[in-house]
Amino acid sequence: MNVLATVVRKTIEIVLPAYCVGCGAGRSYLCERCVAHAGAAGPVDINVSELTLDSAVAAFAHTGVARTAVHRLKYTGLRAIAPLMAAPMARVLRSDLAGYTLVPVPLHPKRFRERGFNQAALLASGVGALTAMTVNGGLLRGLLRRRTQLGHQADSANSRLDRRANVVGAFEADRDADGMDIVLVDDVVTTGSTMGSAARELLRAGARSVRGLAFSHER
Repeated sequence: MNVLATVVRKTIEIVLPAYCVGCGAGRSYLCERCVAHAGAAGPVDINVSELTLDSAVAAFAHTGVARTAVHRLKYTGLRAIAPLMAAPMARVLRSDLAGYTLVPVPLHPKRFRERGFNQAALLASGVGALTAMTVNGGLLRGLLRRRTQLGHQADSANSRLDRRANVVGAFEADRDADGMDIVLVDDVVTTGSTMGSAARELLRAGARSVRGLAFSHER
């Protein structure tokens, strides 16, 4: 995203009133009524039986307003919605994870250059602000060798094997992870391949345990 586009977007967000991305009601990009409706079924436990995670949970299923919120954040650059998305994520975190460190799942460098921000980092920052948990955005890095021709993970119709292949060798963790308890943060979990690959790298770097937290889960 170029500088001019960023300035224009931020100006629009400041000047124009906020409207809920779900119902169009005024004063908030994500209103309490839509959040309550999306969370009526409760948080979504993510199956980690094939992943190197101790547990993982999402605030919502990836449908309806939850899906719209993710789209508006990632693809239209509505960063102001991130703190509102982080609030329900903070609520579904287990209380015994208070001493864990929040680590956002990094973007592929090409995606970061295109988008200008990492949505997972914005969400992790929001969760950290609400829970007083430490956020470490430099512990895990996305590498150039990640395959990009498969497209966006959450929108792709590729097979589970393709998704796994897409994230092999996608991340590099700092040795500062040694002995740490970590909660990986992402916007959407689909097959879990991305989060699982990130967890493996953190464990390889010495992390003691890794859990997952997402805004939504596409089952």
